[in-house]
Amino acid sequence: MPVIMTTLATLNPHGAAALESYAAIVVPLIHAAGGEVLSRSIFREGLVGDSFPQFVAAIRFPDADRAREMIRSEAYRRAVVYRNDAFLDVRTFIGDPV
Repeated sequence: MPVIMTTLATLNPHGAAALESYAAIVVPLIHAAGGEVLSRSIFREGLVGDSFPQFVAAIRFPDADRAREMIRSEAYRRAVVYRNDAFLDVRTFIGDPV
């Protein structure tokens, strides 16, 4: 069953180059795992509620195992140093489409 991997993050104001390096590694990994980037966005304006993340990404995978395998892969682990420099806080989870 397809799942949606969602990332909510706070950007490091000095991490633009790291974000580019992270994306350059991770986007091909997503595609290789059968994933499709549905949305990547930078916060612009809050409409309802408060405490908004600065960055949100939503990625559809064919199943939860492929999403987990990508995150646990050696190739992804090599990207973690860039992720840690790009974001001050990052939370990634999988959920079922509704």
